[in-house]
Amino acid sequence: MPYLITLRRRRTSLSHVLVSTHILTTRLYTCTIQLAYKPKFGTLVRKKSLYPVDGIPFSLGIACILKQLHPAVTLQLIAYLGQYVRNVYTSLWRATEGTDNKFEVPDELKSVLVFLEQFCNFCHVSKSSYEELVPSALLASACDS
Repeated sequence: MPYLITLRRRRTSLSHVLVSTHILTTRLYTCTIQLAYKPKFGTLVRKKSLYPVDGIPFSLGIACILKQLHPAVTLQLIAYLGQYVRNVYTSLWRATEGTDNKFEVPDELKSVLVFLEQFCNFCHVSKSSYEELVPSALLASACDS
């Protein structure tokens, strides 16, 4: 009980929240690469039976945790994930720019894109808000295969 009282009295600065969001984003990435998009189910499922996480409960759990915080934290998390997606996409595009090869979106990037879309649906973030951060063509490419 004294711990809860201490938490209520302690003021958290925005910089602490942003650092926590950055750490959470890194952890989210390590969890989403353990998931794979399955068109048969229309969601993320674990790649190996040893992995303790599935897509929908994971997305919903993160959404429930972040609902307890300020909405800026959720938007910051979406911004970090969007930045990761854009950077990977840009580096893939530049690697195949001068060749005739058309690059495929890697499974890890598809997992992050599907997680991002599910997460935004669970958090009731408008589609236009996260399409500013991740182009809609990339979001559509995650569900193509």
